[in-house]
Amino acid sequence: PPPAISSFTGILKSFRTLVSSANITRRSNSFLANEAIERYLATEEQFVQRVKSRMVEMDQGHGITSNDLMARFETGMHEIYNPTKS
Repeated sequence: PPPAISSFTGILKSFRTLVSSANITRRSNSFLANEAIERYLATEEQFVQRVKSRMVEMDQGHGITSNDLMARFETGMHEIYNPTKS
């Protein structure tokens, strides 16, 4: 389906879940929607803060470059698929 239809389908599913949850918890749709938005934003803010913190660490020379990461990954994969015989 076109993206607009897929997006609408997702929104409709979320709305149905919201209404169902509201009925089960005896809360209003708007209360639950606001609570969900607040939780989402809090989670996103935590993620952004962690990324910023890691960027500062990288700027200070802590961390690993993408090339080093790839080398470690390749070494690990090689060890998994080509174990040395004892």
